Amino acid sequence: ISTGIEKVVVGRITAIGQHPENKKLSVCKVDIKEKTLQIICGAKNMKVSDKVAVALEGAKLPQIGTIKSKKIKNVLSSGMLCSASELVIEPGKSPGILILEEDAVLGGDIREIIKFDDTIFDFEIHSNRPDLMSIIGIAREVAAITNNKLKTTEIKIKEENKRIEKDITVKIEAEDLCPRYTGRAIKDVKIGESPLWLKWKLRLLGVRPINNIVDITNFVMMETGQPLHAFDLDLVKGKTIIVRKSKPGETICTLDDVERQLPANSLVIADIEEPIALAGIMGGKHSEIDQNTKNVFLESAYFNSINNRRSTAKFGLRTEASNRFEKGIDKEVQIYALDQAAYLINKIAMGKISSGKIDTNKKLYQPNKINLRIKRVNKILGQLLDEDESKTKNKIIKILDKLEFKVVEDKGECVEVIPPSFRGDVEREIDIIEEIARIYGYDKIKPTLFNTTI
Repeated sequence: ISTGIEKVVVGRITAIGQHPENKKLSVCKVDIKEKTLQIICGAKNMKVSDKVAVALEGAKLPQIGTIKSKKIKNVLSSGMLCSASELVIEPGKSPGILILEEDAVLGGDIREIIKFDDTIFDFEIHSNRPDLMSIIGIAREVAAITNNKLKTTEIKIKEENKRIEKDITVKIEAEDLCPRYTGRAIKDVKIGESPLWLKWKLRLLGVRPINNIVDITNFVMMETGQPLHAFDLDLVKGKTIIVRKSKPGETICTLDDVERQLPANSLVIADIEEPIALAGIMGGKHSEIDQNTKNVFLESAYFNSINNRRSTAKFGLRTEASNRFEKGIDKEVQIYALDQAAYLINKIAMGKISSGKIDTNKKLYQPNKINLRIKRVNKILGQLLDEDESKTKNKIIKILDKLEFKVVEDKGECVEVIPPSFRGDVEREIDIIEEIARIYGYDKIKPTLFNTTI
């Protein structure tokens, strides 16, 4: 993709004065490193020392065209201060100019800072491969195909002394529908707009930026495949989260401002008085994150896929979260996603993370051991994976290692294999053979005529 933006750089406002002939306009002095420009602006959200996006004379903006120096009410304006919408970062019309992060390099090209020129890959993901509905999932697959290692980052959480148990209590009354529920309490958050890089990445992913907390949960979901939800902790009555089935006559107003009648036995997240979220589908309006939020409870859970699919159909409501839950998510990614989101909330929204976390893990992931016969692999593929038959098994094991399948026992003519937690679609020997074939390369499998006795 390319925005078509040219000659827009980072500047710092050094002075702001009133236009002598129009009180609604400001005359700004803007340092762009090489020189200082005088630019007239109608916005009022900037202050001295703010870093801003400056369209220079000759700059090209998609919605405006070419920028020229001109006099406005007898005062020369040598460029333009840009809003987020003028830079196509946000849809619609922005209320003021875009204020950049303090670490933006003075005089730097805005295309480099925001990574405007990028490449988007559009994949068609089949329903049996929900592990690919994330950035990490795609990266893991690419690493296996290209014989590279998946790069992962270690998340280091800075926790406060106060224990989470003093902030929130979690009760699971429907363990069959929610076998794992994890969460963190984060205090004293500063709600605001997300940093530019986060808003732009979300837009490229087709997600509308809302505020820094909600944006972080959406970004981490896209990154890991694990849906998250953030509750305003101060609006959770009794400081208690209850995962239960709905009761007759209960209703909930969801985040889309629709009052919904809850069918009996629908899985909900509730406080001591009422449902506050449709589990795995959408949050409730009552406990949503807004500009008044100070304390947050962050949820990362595993909800039963069959029940989620039924609930989605009942409500006629499909979301990014439900789309993942109904297909089946990784059974062991909940804590990683939770900590990643908490880390970003600490860095971006200055939230203080309470010590410890909620985790009701009921041994959700039970490894499925599958015997893989080497001769069976050769027979299905119609050939050896290596000309040296003695090396075929080693080649098979290497392919399995690339896919993060664990060989737990070598029994000679067969090996015992455990699929990774994110591959719930692999249940039988033939499934593993299919994985071996595609990584080995279908193009390397020689076509042979069927040979039999008549």
